[in-house]
Amino acid sequence: GCASNAAIDLAKLGVPSELICAVGKDSFGEFVQMTCKKEGVGTDGIYCHPNAATTGSVACISSTGERSFLYHPGSTSELLLENINMDVIEKSDIIFVAGAFLITKFDGEPCAKLMKQAKEQGKFTVMDTAWDFEDIWLPKIKAVFPYLRLFMPSIDEAVKITGETDVDKIVDFFFHSGIETVIIKAGKKGAYICESYDN
Repeated sequence: GCASNAAIDLAKLGVPSELICAVGKDSFGEFVQMTCKKEGVGTDGIYCHPNAATTGSVACISSTGERSFLYHPGSTSELLLENINMDVIEKSDIIFVAGAFLITKFDGEPCAKLMKQAKEQGKFTVMDTAWDFEDIWLPKIKAVFPYLRLFMPSIDEAVKITGETDVDKIVDFFFHSGIETVIIKAGKKGAYICESYDN
């Protein structure tokens, strides 16, 4: 998923990376760990959940290029703050939470607690989002905003989070919530990159 893709891409670029996630004790969980090791991604942060199956996602791409997903929450939804290997956090300079909205037991206050600590330690804190299949949006992640150096939603997700459709108003909403830099991904239109005037 989001986190493993980012970790593997960074490793391919020569950037040391570690994956923190939850997998099940099943063949898919073994595949995640094997693939990470093969690509040079550290696996000390991978937690094997005793009961949940490994999360599964299938991307379907239409003839127009639009994507839709078949998603089984599984282990991702069961990750708790106490499952996170803090030794991996301690030795990392960048803490990147990928797939927010899907980490349902970690989203919100648990994530805010981790990111607050990371930011106070001088780490660069980043969050990317996925589509919220529960349709809750802002309440799930608002607590994390004051501790983010960088936030990277898609334009569709940003509209859902803020209730705004104008990009300037969307970015202002995020800045007023305490986020320092915003990248809004806009598909074939590229991306909007905005830094707070306070930086």
